[in-house]
Amino acid sequence: MNALLASPAVLAVLPWVLLVVGGFLLWWGGDKLVQHAVLLARSFRVPKHVVGAVVLGFGTSVPELLVCLTASLTDDPGVVIGNVVGSNIANVGFILGVAAVMAPVVVEPKILRLDLPAAAFAAIALAIFLLPAGGDLGRVAGSALLAGFAIYMAVSLWAARVDRRKTRKESVPERSPARDVTWVVAGLVVVALGAIVFVYGATGAAAQLGVPSEVIGLTAVAIGTSLPEFVTTVQAARQGHPELAIGNVAGSNVFNLLLVLGTTSVVHPIPVSPEMAIDVLVMVGFSILAFPIFGRMVRISKWHGRLLLVLFAGYYIWLFTQGRTLA
Repeated sequence: MNALLASPAVLAVLPWVLLVVGGFLLWWGGDKLVQHAVLLARSFRVPKHVVGAVVLGFGTSVPELLVCLTASLTDDPGVVIGNVVGSNIANVGFILGVAAVMAPVVVEPKILRLDLPAAAFAAIALAIFLLPAGGDLGRVAGSALLAGFAIYMAVSLWAARVDRRKTRKESVPERSPARDVTWVVAGLVVVALGAIVFVYGATGAAAQLGVPSEVIGLTAVAIGTSLPEFVTTVQAARQGHPELAIGNVAGSNVFNLLLVLGTTSVVHPIPVSPEMAIDVLVMVGFSILAFPIFGRMVRISKWHGRLLLVLFAGYYIWLFTQGRTLA
């Protein structure tokens, strides 16, 4: 049996099997997650964009946290920084772009005042920590990122509490919140499991092609760990809840930069190659482009989505024409 599993034919096919299985788990878990997150928001009178930024933002960032901690402890820092930077670029350029092309994404005022600025400031803070210091992300910088995350969570929970007081007199559907909580947790678990399976398939295929770790982090691992955000965002747009989409993207980017990188660098300092400087600056640019720039300033239009997709495709074309893609 062991000899069969270790045969070249099985090893060649296994990454593709993992991609299919992981994709199915992601899609099914994302569908259930969005359905019951909306119902949970109604039960607790919490705005959907808050659920998107805090609950879905944290849940869909779990794969990034697991991958980064594992890569850091196994002394593969290229995957760590590449995963976070690449995921945040993909979240805005690809995921938010697709969601906006599917349907204009409504941006709640609180997201414009809190979540999107927090994501942009976190990206700028990371650039400040990395670029002048020669690329080392140590424990002091990690502690500062975690402190920023604590402030973001405190403000988010305070804002949610204020909104809940304002809607206290509104009627809510008669259903058990425990059932929705169970489905949300189950959806997050299935989505995280699907992302891990998908990443194993993607990294296995990339390793066979001789792609270095930083490029694997920026591409295969970043896209793989961003699949929970992608599936959740697409399902939210498909089911008519665009406010969940922008909240999920903004919240996930904040969690990736402040919680994931902060925790990982505190556990084990992360050396970053000088070549990552351009990618960090690209991430800052996409974080700024996440703000509405076309039409009314309360939504991200289809034209905006097309622009994000074109810029994202251009970045990947540039990335794969560099010598960094060669082993």
